This record gives sequence, C-alpha cells and structure tokens, in this order.
Amino acid sequence: MLERKKEKKNILVDANRLGRTRVQEGYINDHINDSLRMIAQKIRDARDELRHEVLVTIPVVYTVPSMTNATAMRLIHYGIMKDLKDNHYDIRYHAMPHTCVLKIVFASREDEEEARAQREFLRSITDTTLRDPLKPFETVRQSMRQATAPGRGSGSRVTSGSAGGSGGGFSGSGGGFSGSSGYGSGGSVAASVAAEAAEESARSAK
Repeated sequence: MLERKKEKKNILVDANRLGRTRVQEGYINDHINDSLRMIAQKIRDARDELRHEVLVTIPVVYTVPSMTNATAMRLIHYGIMKDLKDNHYDIRYHAMPHTCVLKIVFASREDEEEARAQREFLRSITDTTLRDPLKPFETVRQSMRQATAPGRGSGSRVTSGSAGGSGGGFSGSGGGFSGSSGYGSGGSVAASVAAEAAEESARSAK
C-alpha cells in the first residue's frame, strides 16, 4: 500500500510547481514590450501635436510555444493594460475578432482645467451675427465667371438678321452704328429715317 502511494507521488507533479515556463515568459514579455514601445511613440507624437488622447491598435493573435492563443492574448493584454494603469493613463479597451483598439487619455488635471477655461473664454466672445466680409465679393466673382463661361457673353450677341442690317450686331466695318453691319445696309439710322420721310412726302405730293 505504501509502495503504491509512492508510485503515484512520482507520477504526478505538484500543482504548486506547475506554471509558465521561462521560454513562455520570455515570449510574453517580448510581446508586451513591443506593444508598449509602439504606444509610447504614439503618445509622444500626440503630445507634440498638443493632443491629450490617442487611439492605437494591438494584435489579437500571438505565438507562444505550447500555449493557446486565448491564454496568450489574455496574459499579454493584461500586462499592457496593467502597465498603462500603473503609469496613470486613462484607458478604454475593446478586443474584436481581428484587432484590439485602445483609447488612451493622458491629460493631466491642469491640462483639463486649462482647456475648459479656454473653451469658456471663446464661448463668451462668440457673436453668431457676424458674417464673412468676403462673401459678397465672392458672389460677384462667381457671377462674372458665369457671364464669361462658354455659351454666355460673346456668344449671346445679336446675330445676323436681328435688329436691322444684314451683318448683325450693333457695329459694322465703319464703326459706331453705321456701316454694312449696322441698322440698315447703307447708312446710319438718321439717314434711313430721312429717306423714309422723303419718300412719304413724294407720295403725298402725287
């Protein structure tokens, strides 16, 4: 009986001795450090741009020897989040099937108070009745562009056969309203009126 107990003790490993191997720990720490280095760079870039939060993505698939991906992801994500929290970052976490999104906020209390004061100041001097002074000039420029567009402007002048003479338009080769393209083919408007008056007088005399 005692021999059988001794055999079982040699077969089973004490549960207190079970755990992650050094190789697995090395893989997990490498994954955690890679993500933290990437996040640190994103935070520095955002800070240089005077932003107080950043969105980053981290993997959801990891390779750790003799460990399921679910276990590896849990251990690695926990290590990342714990390190961020320990360094006083406000984080939001959303793991999805193909990626994981983190929202990291790093505004201090002084930054938040300063931003709030700036917003209140800008709100206090806001006047919604103000209008863009360049708006009327832009409207005029747009109208001028439309007037000179193809099919408008020079293309809409009086053409042949309209408003009198055979050549069309208001000016002819002789300039002004006279000439072959003006009102009447032989002379000015005054000359045409005089000729019509003379013909009317001649008919009356007969």
